[in-house]
Amino acid sequence: MTFEVETLKVQKALRILLWGVGVVLVLTIGLAIWQYPEPYEFFGEHVSNLGGIQSETLLNNYNSSMIMIIGFGFFAAISFAMAIIYFVSKRIKFNITKGVLTLAIAGGAAGVAVPRDHSTLYQWHYVGAALFILGFAAYNFVCQARRYYRKHGFIPEKKNFNFWIDFIFVWIVLAAFVMYMVVFLLMHFTSYTNILSGPIAQKIVLIVDLIAVIIFDTNDM
Repeated sequence: MTFEVETLKVQKALRILLWGVGVVLVLTIGLAIWQYPEPYEFFGEHVSNLGGIQSETLLNNYNSSMIMIIGFGFFAAISFAMAIIYFVSKRIKFNITKGVLTLAIAGGAAGVAVPRDHSTLYQWHYVGAALFILGFAAYNFVCQARRYYRKHGFIPEKKNFNFWIDFIFVWIVLAAFVMYMVVFLLMHFTSYTNILSGPIAQKIVLIVDLIAVIIFDTNDM
């Protein structure tokens, strides 16, 4: 019983940190858009544009860039703290997997904090952006799948409304993850010009992941 209580306390701490991740992400992007020196096309520009030294039309972007550096720096720190907790909490199921994924999120967030148009470090930004999006999506899928299995088992005999909501959302999270990975690879290694552009795919993944963060229970951590 003592071990169960201690595990629950750790999961509660992780739940608070994950909420913090969601709040920091929303505030950072929102404030960066507010300080962006030109109208920001939400589904036409990557989040990376908000952190550039210059905007899309080469205007000075100091304020928005600093917000992104500070915000994603906090994001990286929170995610790193979650990774450490996972690695040392052996009683949490899939703790190593979750630790690796939150560590990937932390490294990705640190990369996103580097301006995309930095003269020498820009490559770190693009690697970090891909790692951040894919790590965040993969982490949410693992937790969402765990949430589904904890509540319903593999395939329950009676499938009520809550079952279908949880079942469908697991596949939505997975589909968003796969979609972004496919679009990312096509855009970087082919002449892909489909309507489902990188910025659109990126925003879909972020919105789905933020919804997942909101609905997780303590036991899902």
